[in-house]
Amino acid sequence: MKNLALTFFIPLLLSFTLSAQDYDADLQVLLPRIGTAKTGADYALVASQLNSLAQSEPGRWEAPFWSAHCLVLQAFSEKEADKIDPILDQAESLLEKLIQQHPDEAEFYVLMAMLNQARISVNPMTRGMKYSGLADKNIEKAMNLDPDNPRAWYLKASNVLYTPAMFGGGKEKARPIFETAAEKFGTYKPRSPYHPDWGREQNDAKIKACESN
Repeated sequence: MKNLALTFFIPLLLSFTLSAQDYDADLQVLLPRIGTAKTGADYALVASQLNSLAQSEPGRWEAPFWSAHCLVLQAFSEKEADKIDPILDQAESLLEKLIQQHPDEAEFYVLMAMLNQARISVNPMTRGMKYSGLADKNIEKAMNLDPDNPRAWYLKASNVLYTPAMFGGGKEKARPIFETAAEKFGTYKPRSPYHPDWGREQNDAKIKACESN
């Protein structure tokens, strides 16, 4: 009976190990494609590939997170306003599930804040106050979980930058926050090869923009 149990257990264990290896191998192929994507179609393709990978390992967070990330970037690159919300709805569905599973992961709230900011572009005049407020709430959640997360500081500064000066925004208010983000980027180390490490270049560009007239 013991030998019979081993006969079934060993192939099952081997199958699980190979599955995990395949998942990691596919991630290592797909994630660099995010950095080389240039168009909305590029981001949509990688998002779809990552979403397919996510189905193979439902308990893992990496593929659905990065799929949502690609969808947000796709939304930012979309020129037709009526196409933005459907893209972001897909991303938000993925993120909401991840937050339910891992409520203490700061990066999920950072991405949700970025998603909130993307929704503003549909109609800045009517959406600015609502979605910048939602972004601020998610940034606050991220900072409470990880006060040194540089992407949270970067998004906070971006929110201030694009807030009208009469409401406490603008370059002068945003610049010190971008500079704090720069300090955080200088010391921050991702917890794994799959955790986000983006934002330093964007933050540096924003600092230069704040210095210009």
